Amino acid sequence: SGFIDAVPARDDPETGHPLRRATRREMQQPMVQTDYWISQRSADAEVDVDVMGYGFGLFTVDNARYGRIVSHSGGYPGFGSNMRWHQASGLGVIALTNHRYGPATPLARDLLLALLAADAAPTRHVHAESRTEAARNAVERLLASWDDELALDLFAMNVELDEPVLDRKTTIAMLRERHGALRRDPAEPVSHTPFHVSWWLIGERGGRVRVEILLSPEARPKIQTFAVTSVPAPSAGLQRAAATIVAAMTPPEGRPVSIDWPAALSVGETVDVGLVVRAMRATEARFGPVSLGPAIAGDGESKATYRLESSRGKLDLILDYDAAQDCILAVSIVPVRLEQPDIE
Repeated sequence: SGFIDAVPARDDPETGHPLRRATRREMQQPMVQTDYWISQRSADAEVDVDVMGYGFGLFTVDNARYGRIVSHSGGYPGFGSNMRWHQASGLGVIALTNHRYGPATPLARDLLLALLAADAAPTRHVHAESRTEAARNAVERLLASWDDELALDLFAMNVELDEPVLDRKTTIAMLRERHGALRRDPAEPVSHTPFHVSWWLIGERGGRVRVEILLSPEARPKIQTFAVTSVPAPSAGLQRAAATIVAAMTPPEGRPVSIDWPAALSVGETVDVGLVVRAMRATEARFGPVSLGPAIAGDGESKATYRLESSRGKLDLILDYDAAQDCILAVSIVPVRLEQPDIE
């Protein structure tokens, strides 16, 4: 509990532990990489990527799915032991055995992984702090109705150098014309640090807008990164194609799995249907049933990227479409890159 309590860094008073929190964190930071491996629990399971390191007296494993796990074992004639803990959730396991060098390490490893897979304790995600939330609200006011004085007060000096404010103002006017009034998507925003946040807005005329801001490290933080991405609502043809492909990868419950290219969808001459079907079968085998999520990129007419959701991960379905011929010109299904959770 003393090692778990040291993460994350904070300004709270020290608790009387023999070692300062900073020292306990330093012990849990890898100083030397000792190993790495890629593994799968079964042929249809998701890939696990682990990088092992050695800190000051403790081993670390950075897992692409769960984040950092810290551990150390012990043993002598008469006993074997292992302690390990997961920084992002605060879960810890200690295994003790009462015979010579007992296999406590694999036991503790399996126990902790089972707890993490069952989501026994929630991962502590980073949340935007109050000043970032205030900047987020101000940005939404700018998107609704541009205000030069508000923009001047919000933006750090580099924003004008990165892209002239006049160009940004023009882009936002085009967003309002395309999407109409914007409201927040109920999906939880993402923050990598307390001074960062990205979120989606839904347009009353359709489509969505992704907004990302990052505040500057100043006594009075200002917005140093301001990115706005418009994603028009996909055409009926694109939407139908995406829904048909996802339905083919999700057979009705109780029906045998036999995935083929949907006969209702025409494809261009350059599409390797066999390769696409193989990707569809691999998706079903590895991720199980998938559901069609919202479009996250595209022009709304000839290109669209959809987020696919499943209990075993996320994927992107990327489509190129010829509306005049009503046929698919390109299809790809790409698993979303696994990233370690950011710790609050």
